[in-house]
Amino acid sequence: MAAPTVDLDNIFTYHKPFGDQPVRFTAIRDNARELAKLIVSMTPPSREQSLALTNIQQAVMWANAAIAINEKEPVTDPAAILAGDPDKPLRVVELAPTEGQAKVSSDPPVAKSDR
Repeated sequence: MAAPTVDLDNIFTYHKPFGDQPVRFTAIRDNARELAKLIVSMTPPSREQSLALTNIQQAVMWANAAIAINEKEPVTDPAAILAGDPDKPLRVVELAPTEGQAKVSSDPPVAKSDR
């Protein structure tokens, strides 16, 4: 069995939040905080309580990392920004190999791994 391919550059890169990501990060943290408060209020101080709180912290970190690492910000067409429509996705222009004519697509670009 071959080892899975890991994109280390993507994993160890800063991922600037975009779109609704900050709202989702906060929602995950806020709900985890409520669970942590419940655990503290219902369990005696102990090693087990400490581990429960540590694991909530880890769950928040991994949930937020899942969002940050795996979601890609859509690329915007610079011409659309100048035209006042910054949410319009980038148009993909491909040269047809035989005719030499440009083929324009309004579909969003597809990553090489999705082809």
